[in-house]
Amino acid sequence: MTASKIPRILVVDDNPFNRVLISDMVKLQGFAVTEANDGKEALSRIQKNDFDLIILDLLMPGMDGFETARHIRKMGLSVPIVAVSALALKQDRLNSLKAGCNDFLSKPLDFKGIQSILKKYVKERSEERKTEFPSLDNGASSSPPPLFKGGHLILVEENQEQREQYASLLSQSGFRVKAVANGTEASRYIEKTNHAVQMVISNIFTSGIDGLGLLAIIKRQYAHILVFLYTQSYNPATFQYAVQQKVDGIIPQDQFESIALEIIESALSQSRRKGSRISDAKTAELVRKAQDQLVHPGCLHSCSFLDVAYQSLHEAGGDMMRYHNLDLDGRCGIVLADVAGHDVMSSYTSATFTGILMSLWDNHKDPLALLQRINSELIKVGNDKSHVCATAMVWERWSGRLQIVSAGNPGALILTIDPTGKPVFKNLTGGGMVLGILENSELFQCASAKLDGDAYLFLFTDGIETDALMAAIETKLTLFDGKKIRGRGICQQLIDTILEKNEQEDDMILLCIQHDEKWGSPDSHSGFLSTYEEVDRACAWIDRKLTVESIPMGNDRDLILLAARETILNAVEHGNDLKSTAHFEVSLYFLEHELRIKVLDEGSGFCLEENVCKPCDVPLKQIGKRGLGLTASIAQEILVEEGAVTLVFNEVS
Repeated sequence: MTASKIPRILVVDDNPFNRVLISDMVKLQGFAVTEANDGKEALSRIQKNDFDLIILDLLMPGMDGFETARHIRKMGLSVPIVAVSALALKQDRLNSLKAGCNDFLSKPLDFKGIQSILKKYVKERSEERKTEFPSLDNGASSSPPPLFKGGHLILVEENQEQREQYASLLSQSGFRVKAVANGTEASRYIEKTNHAVQMVISNIFTSGIDGLGLLAIIKRQYAHILVFLYTQSYNPATFQYAVQQKVDGIIPQDQFESIALEIIESALSQSRRKGSRISDAKTAELVRKAQDQLVHPGCLHSCSFLDVAYQSLHEAGGDMMRYHNLDLDGRCGIVLADVAGHDVMSSYTSATFTGILMSLWDNHKDPLALLQRINSELIKVGNDKSHVCATAMVWERWSGRLQIVSAGNPGALILTIDPTGKPVFKNLTGGGMVLGILENSELFQCASAKLDGDAYLFLFTDGIETDALMAAIETKLTLFDGKKIRGRGICQQLIDTILEKNEQEDDMILLCIQHDEKWGSPDSHSGFLSTYEEVDRACAWIDRKLTVESIPMGNDRDLILLAARETILNAVEHGNDLKSTAHFEVSLYFLEHELRIKVLDEGSGFCLEENVCKPCDVPLKQIGKRGLGLTASIAQEILVEEGAVTLVFNEVS
């Protein structure tokens, strides 16, 4: 079939998701699709092209569907127009017909509705124009297209009689057919034949691995294989899931013998025009590697209180996560984003989002202002094919105060353990308007809270249900014992627990933070760059903060300052490796009869016992070279935890 003979359908809808969904349903029937996002653009396309059918949304800003239909009729065109709308009142249907529409479909749309419209109007239109196109009712051609000859195909059907019937039809059409009962057998056969299979046709509902599961496996591991699904019944959720997984065609089972070969022919033609599937597979592998970099803390500093896990649904998810030190006063930013779709474009959008985020973060530290600005920038770059759900949070680690703004993402979940050992949950509401679609900042959802005590906060994308997360936490309560969470895989264990009881339906990012201080908020805290000049400034800052009352009885002020200086020098020279762009933080805790000085650097920590010299080996005359040995001889206790060194001074009798 030549491209000029393929019927052309114009889809007009201001909602990009509805537009893509309708377009995919039409393409699966072998038709060519042109899209327009409003009435004005639709009229422009109609003036330049001849269409066989127009599918027209009624509720659009500017020129709505009613006005667009009237303009089309004023142009003297008789092309069929089918109105689609969430409006379901009889008067709305009548108004659309009066405006010039031929038929009406209610949202949400399903495959059967679109299919019936195509059969009714495209067929009638083609007979008027006497052109040839893929009929939805005619039987298979007596001479199979050259595309089919020698093609290696797997047929997956549990019912033996139907399996033999379909296998016979496909064999007569030129395919080399391997018929199996379920997806498990198909997957093993593909692996055994060393990827020689070119095509899989499967019933959606089979035992073992079903059709949707087989589709996900093939698109993840064997991107060169075309996959077609068939089923007796449709529902929009199943259909949309299959489209997201990049199914190559969906075949109504009651029309398998009359329409299957036409759908396969169309998909094969499109595949060969697009180029090598093997090349596409290599591209998908590169995208997977790039995707791994999008879900990353983005900063190794002070992350002992942060844990994150990412579970991709298939090769290109597009989700991202970043953690960022906003300033030297303990304010941290965390952004979590979920991009619509599961393809290369999704990861590209996610990378674009990440680039915009990192360029704006330092100048837009308020989470609401940050998302507002990112939204504006996404709209500028023309983000009309996918949207971004995002959560932005600013957390003052020392006070525990946090602000969260959601744009289409779930909110947050705070966990505390009561004295009886039972979990107590507080849900911070999410939602709001997604980014990249509308310039409407008022639709973002804002929340604030305070994280203190032994509390944990969870942020997550909408691939995780709040109830499922709470159930997983209750199952894994032993994970929340107050110890630092980094390196313990808490989030991955929770995701695994969720997936034991729930089927994964989307990419999943789960992030957990815990209150950073066992002793509460510091009485004084400050950050410094990692230079010798800043070492002097930090020591002067400590000196100003120390009062007579804050120094425990029996301790000498000068010795305390000397021990602090040696600890800071250790952080600059060893923890930060003399990198002037790195920084260290100093916190002071004035407790009853006790002083604590905590120095935090960007290093991975060390073993205290291996780095403390004997007192007799301490070179007292070498300023700055005396290290932790001298510090240990002054402080009553030294606590080392990853990149943090805490000096403890108690009362001395």
